[in-house]
Amino acid sequence: MLHNSAHLSLPMKQTIYIFLLLILLTACGGDKENEGFTLTVELDVPDQTYLYFWQEEHKKGITVDSVLTEKGKAVYKGVCGELSRIEICTEAGQRVLSLYVKNGDKIKLKGSVETPYEITFSGPIEQEQIGKFRNDNHILLQRLTDSDRDFYSHIGDTSYQKETIAYRDSLHAQVIDFALAHSSSYASTILIYDYLLSPETVETSDTLLRRLAPEAKPVSLLAKAELYISDFRKNPEGKMLPYMTFRTPGDSVINTGGFRRRTTLFTVWASYDTPSRQQMQVVRKIREKYSAPYLNVVSVSLDTDEKAWREILHSDTLEGWAHCILKEGWNANQVENLGIQSLPATFVLNGTGRIVAKNIYDEELIDTVDKTVAEVGEDKTFGEKSSSSPKSSSKK
Repeated sequence: MLHNSAHLSLPMKQTIYIFLLLILLTACGGDKENEGFTLTVELDVPDQTYLYFWQEEHKKGITVDSVLTEKGKAVYKGVCGELSRIEICTEAGQRVLSLYVKNGDKIKLKGSVETPYEITFSGPIEQEQIGKFRNDNHILLQRLTDSDRDFYSHIGDTSYQKETIAYRDSLHAQVIDFALAHSSSYASTILIYDYLLSPETVETSDTLLRRLAPEAKPVSLLAKAELYISDFRKNPEGKMLPYMTFRTPGDSVINTGGFRRRTTLFTVWASYDTPSRQQMQVVRKIREKYSAPYLNVVSVSLDTDEKAWREILHSDTLEGWAHCILKEGWNANQVENLGIQSLPATFVLNGTGRIVAKNIYDEELIDTVDKTVAEVGEDKTFGEKSSSSPKSSSKK
C-alpha cells in the first residue's frame, strides 16, 4: 500500500534524502571519468620557482600551464578528453620527463631533475610499470639522451654512430620484452610509441600492437601510432607536395608551387622539440655546403610562441635560409594537408618538385641531398646566378 510522503517518519525521510543525494552525486560526476587528473611532483628544484606542464591532446594541440613550487613540490590538476601527454619542464627550460595521463589518475612523481630516468612513479599500476621500466633502464635511456643531444657534433663519426645504434637496439629489445610480458597493460602501447616506433622498426611495432589486448590500446595513442605506420608505408616518392602557402615573419609568401628547377630541402619542425633541433643542425650543415642556385632550403615551424622560436633560430645559428611559422601549431591546416604525424618531417624534392625522399635523417639525409643536387644541378633562372660549384660553401 502506498503512503503520502507527508505521513513518512523523519528517519524514513532522511534515508530517502540520502539515497537521492547519492544518486545525484553519481550522475553529476562521482565517477573517475569526470574528476580530472592530479599530478603531485616533488623535485630538487629551488623553492618558489615554476614548473611548466605542456599538455598535448591528439588533434587538439598543446596547452601550457605553470605551477609555483613550495619546497620543491608542485600539484598540477587538469582535465583531458582522452589520454593526454604531459611534458614537465623547469623554469630554466630543462626538460624533466613526459608521461601520459587520463581522467581519474592520481600520480606522484619524486626524484631529481639531474637523474630524470630515476624519478619514481606512484599511482595506477600502468604508471608504476612505466616508472619501473624507466628506472630499470635509466643508464641506457640517459646514454641515448646524451647521444641525441650531442649528435650533430659527431656527424661523420662512424664509431659514435655505431655506439648509438647499439644503445637503441638494446632499448628496443627491452620494450619488446615488456610488451610481450604485459599484453593487457596500456603501458605497453605507451612504451612502444615512445621508445620503439621509428622508421626502422615500423613492422615490429605494428606486430606488437596487434598482439596487445583491446584494453591495452588507448584509442587516441593507438590512432597516432597507426597514422605514423600508415604514413610511413605510403610511398611518397614521385609525388608532389600539395599546393599551399606559408608566410614568413617578414610578410613574404612562399608557396610549394615554387619548389622547381633546383633541389629543395623542406622541413617542418618546432623549437621545443629536441629531435627537431637536432635535425635542423643537419639542415644547417647541408645549407652551408651549397649555394642558393643549387639548393632551396625552407623550414616551417609549428611553434605557437614566436619569441621563443626566434631565440632558438639565433642561438642555434639557423638564420641562413627561409623560415616560416604556423602559429596555430598542430592545428594548422597545412599540417593535415602534409600528412604530418610527428616531428621533424623532412622532404627532399627534385627539380620538378617531386618528392625524392621523406623523413630521412642524419647521414642518409646528407647523402640523399648530395645525390639529388648532383642530378638536378643549378637553377639557371635563379635571380642572381652563381658561378660557384655545387660543393661550394658560399651563399647567395
